[in-house]
Amino acid sequence: SEYWPQADLVEADECVKAAVDGGDAELIGCWANWLAGIAKGIRDTSSRVWAMEARMKEEARQSREGKAA
Repeated sequence: SEYWPQADLVEADECVKAAVDGGDAELIGCWANWLAGIAKGIRDTSSRVWAMEARMKEEARQSREGKAA
């Protein structure tokens, strides 16, 4: 993953698996919330990047049209 070092991903995977295998509903819920928070952060960052990209493209288009006139 581009966001997390491989060692951290392996550790998180092992912890989630242990919680699931152990049937620890509270710990599974904690991991689910943690993962949901990470997913939200990635979505929010992506949305900001896409919005910035759209704004830059629109400004470039307007600049080209202004120079052509």
